[in-house]
Amino acid sequence: MIKVVNTHIKWDAEDKPAEGHVGYRQIKELIENHVKADEFAQAWILCGDFNAQPNSSIVKQILSNGFEDSYRGHEQSTCNSNRKPKRIDYIFRTKNLRAEPAKLPKIDDLTPLPSETEPSDHIAIYAYLSFH
Repeated sequence: MIKVVNTHIKWDAEDKPAEGHVGYRQIKELIENHVKADEFAQAWILCGDFNAQPNSSIVKQILSNGFEDSYRGHEQSTCNSNRKPKRIDYIFRTKNLRAEPAKLPKIDDLTPLPSETEPSDHIAIYAYLSFH
């Protein structure tokens, strides 16, 4: 059985200590109360808008709990708010799944989001996943 969580983690200032960060507490609760508590899932996929950059305590917490970033090695910005492109959208998976990430359109500080071609302030990300 594969379990999938699609989430939108609350934004909070990145310079806050991890335990005081709302998004960090949300991720810890998700992992403790659902992922670790589920004895039947063979694999997990956590995806969505994590409102956290790759070096954040949120991403580090997910990775330290046995998840891998499906776009590792293919990182790029996924949104452009206030003309500051950043990567805050992810597909994390348990290590027993293999990922082939899709190629994403490049965005930079001049890329308008939303636009005529991208209807959201984030670009859609996806990956092909399979068991090892």
